[in-house]
Formats: sequence, C-alpha cells, structure tokens
Amino acid sequence: MESPSSLPALTGFALSRDTSARTEAAAADRAHSLASLATQCASCSSALEAVATSSRERLEFLGGVWEPWKGREDAASLPQPEAIAEAPYTVKDFVSWLVISSRRDLQTAANPTMTSSEEARQLGAVALGRYASAVQLANAYAIDLDEGEHDVDALAQRLIGQSGKTPSWIVRTGTSSDLALPQPSQTTSAFANSEQAAQTTANWDCIAQTLPKSAVTSEDFSSAEIIENALLDRASRSLERGSKDTRQLRCSMPDHSPASLAQASMRADINLFSSDSQDVRLFGARAALDDVRLWTKAPGVSIPAVVTLQ
Repeated sequence: MESPSSLPALTGFALSRDTSARTEAAAADRAHSLASLATQCASCSSALEAVATSSRERLEFLGGVWEPWKGREDAASLPQPEAIAEAPYTVKDFVSWLVISSRRDLQTAANPTMTSSEEARQLGAVALGRYASAVQLANAYAIDLDEGEHDVDALAQRLIGQSGKTPSWIVRTGTSSDLALPQPSQTTSAFANSEQAAQTTANWDCIAQTLPKSAVTSEDFSSAEIIENALLDRASRSLERGSKDTRQLRCSMPDHSPASLAQASMRADINLFSSDSQDVRLFGARAALDDVRLWTKAPGVSIPAVVTLQ
C-alpha cells in the first residue's frame, strides 16, 4: 500500500473535539508533574493529582486524541499530527490556562453553526468539568482564576515565535481575553420561542425557592442566600429576554440537599445547550460558569469531572 504524503484534514466538530482532547492530555501531564513537585504541601499535591485524574477522565470521555492511522501496521512511518503543546509551568498560569481553554470550548459549544445540540452538550460537559478543576485548584492555592492570564498569552507568543505555529490550546488570533464569553443579545424572539428557556427558567426559580429549606437542614451552608439571589436574578433576566413564564407560585425540589440542588441547577443550565439559538446557548454557558463558582463552596457538593448530569 502506498503511504500518503500528508495527513487527512480535521474540520468542524472533529477539530474542536481533538483540540479539547489535546488540552486534557496536556493538562493531565502538567498537573501530575506539578503534584510531584509539591512535596512541602500535601493538600496542594492532592489538589493537583485530582486535576490530573479529572483530565484523564475527560480525555477518555472525548475518545482520546486523534490517531489518524489507528490500526494500520505501517502507522509509525506515516505523517503524524503535531506533538501536543505543553501546558504552562506554574500553578498560577496553569489555572488561568484551564479557564481560557474552557471558555474557548464553550464559545464553540454555544455556536449552533459549529455544533449540533448533542455536540454542544458533549463539548460543554468537558469545558465545564475543566473549569471546575480550575476553580478547585485556585481555591486550594488561594489564587484568582485569571491571575496568570497575561503570562499565558506571553507563553503562547514565545511558542509561536519558536515554531511559527499557534498552540492548539490558545486562541488563534489576539489574546486570551478574546475568549471571554460574550453577553447574549437583548433580542426576545429566541427566548420566546425556546421551550428550553421556559423550562430552565422555571427550574432556576424552583431551586431558589427550595434553598431556604436546604440552608435550615444543612450545616455550614452559608452561601445559600447568595446562590438563591443569583438564581432569582438569572430567572428574571431570562424572562426579560422573553422566556415564557411557567414558574410555579409555590415550588419545592424533592431533595433539599445542597448536592442535589447543585446538580439540578447545572442540569438546568446545560439544558439550554439543546437550543438552536446562540443567544440561548450563551445564556446557559454563562449560567453554568457562575454555578460552578457558586456551588463549589456549598457543603457536600462535588462538581463531576465531566458535567453531563444525565
């Protein structure tokens, strides 16, 4: 068999999936190496190993990195994809890199011209799990999520200068700030026509109504009121954008535990990825990022490595 002279091209969702998988492969390696260096801080080492484990789980969920010649006996002699670019070398920069790459994948997931609803949920599940890893690691080290953003951009520029190519884990033009999720527009037609928006808005409101009961029965749930207000504000903004009002005057979730309510809240967020509207998907993506930060501090809540919440 004649060997091909070039790699087949990856496009569309296949390219986005592989970029996300390569990010997780790099994250797992870097987190493990940083953990081995944290000999004077057991809790730091544990937090980093948890990130490595979660990254490997996300990599498996995505099906691994692209292997164009998988199964061929002559695979080693054929053109290969570029080596996986290394993640940043310090914890501060590593955390910001995890955040930046999560936003990159959520931008793709929020775009209906780039991802189907099923693809959006898959990519979003990985991005949110990676973002949760960043939040947990930042909490362990008491650092800000975006503290190393400038250094991540500087690292990308160095790699571009050395190789002439942009690392797959960074934005292809501009800077990391270009990957911040835009605000959904104020147009109302997309929300008014979305059953997902109506259902999710009602669920946010019901969870908010349940939170006072959860705070009474759960010890150390000091953030319950903050989360309640955030969910009520979010529901109001969705209604202002035109969502149908299907809220119940009195509503209570069957399970009042913080862990159950956190899962219900994020499931409501992810439901918006099923919409065919970019504005509705963006609203869900921003809500999910907020919920990762809010619920991480609640007692007994653990954000899964892959936020599918099926």
